[in-house]
Amino acid sequence: MAARLVPPPGTRFPLEGDESQAFLLGPGLEGHLTFAELLGFHDPASDAYTLLLEVKSMIVGAACLVLTETAVKVDYIARNFAFSDRGVQVGTTLLQAIEAAAKAWGAQTIRLDSLEDPELLAWYGRRGFAAGGEPFIDATFGWVRPLVKRVGPL
Repeated sequence: MAARLVPPPGTRFPLEGDESQAFLLGPGLEGHLTFAELLGFHDPASDAYTLLLEVKSMIVGAACLVLTETAVKVDYIARNFAFSDRGVQVGTTLLQAIEAAAKAWGAQTIRLDSLEDPELLAWYGRRGFAAGGEPFIDATFGWVRPLVKRVGPL
């Protein structure tokens, strides 16, 4: 298993000064999380990483993930609602980067808890995620549904 994660192509880890960029969280995360918290999640010593997606020198998306022995657990995927260029698939690009990271790490699965939103669940489903457990109530986000995607051998 790899000793540490390297940012997949097209992404990078947080840098000093990133917190000064405008980053507007959208529905679901707004009011529950800040951009500074997304950046502060990054702690490679604990196998916790924040991947940033940049377009035209603007951070347009962030994904926070934790590496475990057999899985990559995604805590947050956030799109910057201050970014309005059409045609840039922020979420899809971040999920592809997460999958590349999971494969490089040697993980068997990617796991995440999605908001219980039919459109969002369908979006994850089109990207290969399936139910990974029963829905439950999260103290911060309300009803969430565990999802899983297999990326490596058992």
